[in-house]
Amino acid sequence: MKKIILLIAILVVSLTSFGCNNMVAVLVSPTNYEKKIPAEYDLRKEAKRQKILVVVDRAPASGPNKKVMPLLAAMVENFLIKKAKIGKKYILPYEEADPLSNIEGDVLLADPVKIGSDAGADLVLYVLIESYNIRMIDKRRGYFTATMVTRSMLFDVASREILWTADGDGKRVAVKVELETQGRARAIERLNMTTSHCITRCLYNCSKRLFKTADELRSHDELINWQ
Repeated sequence: MKKIILLIAILVVSLTSFGCNNMVAVLVSPTNYEKKIPAEYDLRKEAKRQKILVVVDRAPASGPNKKVMPLLAAMVENFLIKKAKIGKKYILPYEEADPLSNIEGDVLLADPVKIGSDAGADLVLYVLIESYNIRMIDKRRGYFTATMVTRSMLFDVASREILWTADGDGKRVAVKVELETQGRARAIERLNMTTSHCITRCLYNCSKRLFKTADELRSHDELINWQ
């Protein structure tokens, strides 16, 4: 009983000294668990009922074979649906649209707006693989390490305007899987998952606690040292 009386007394003193309004503000303020990092471009809000096509391209001598590109596109699509809450019916499937099939020869540095127009898209999320590498570091155990650098931007097909990023340079993402013990496919999956997260987190209000991820290279120095 004495403990309850003491706690009530402390609460009364706190309310008196700190102010009721301030105390209420503290009690209802969002926790770190609830805080959001504002979207750089809120895709769900700005692109209502617009069809979106994800196009993954590769720079010359960047490293990946053609099989890597649809895998990354599918992962980005999945993140747009599940994390950015874009309706599945507004995402044009990479396989069905087949945006790169009309390009002769090697698929390098295609025109994303033309591809989007041909596929019937309103918006194109263009992801350029600038660098890609995967290698086995322990043949006996089947351990791998892998790296990928991408640059992404969002185009409005009708106007050819770059909607995101605001500076028009694109969002650069560098990912490194230091060690993967479950084989090559898992190393590629980790590259794609981290890259997709780092791209799409800018297109919705992402939870602060989920914003950063372990395989992401965050600083310019890290990127230089890795390269």
